[in-house]
Amino acid sequence: GIDQQRIVSSLDFLPTCLQAAGIPIPRRGLDGESLLESPQQADRALIWKWGRLWAIRSGRWKLTNAREDWGKGVPSDQYIAPAADDNGLKLYDLEADPGERNNLASSHESEVRRLKKLYRRMR
Repeated sequence: GIDQQRIVSSLDFLPTCLQAAGIPIPRRGLDGESLLESPQQADRALIWKWGRLWAIRSGRWKLTNAREDWGKGVPSDQYIAPAADDNGLKLYDLEADPGERNNLASSHESEVRRLKKLYRRMR
């Protein structure tokens, strides 16, 4: 079965479908990994970029410069006001704070540096 705690991306669907169909997965050219195999690394890093906005997730940590209200459209009855609606760096511990309400960037500066460096390398 597939590990329900595994960090996945939509980029993983193609290699997963190829493997399920018995088609060899190219070693180069695909960013995803098959979900039918064991994860290659426990704290796999994934990045997202849109213009000047970006985010990186590695293990339990997520670092982003995106405004929380960006791209949400017109507020509805389920709207939750942003905790930090600016383009400054925000670090979240997604295990302890899955709703991304507590910015830990100032108290975990080494994690911010690590994720920024990893983001630049991956980009």
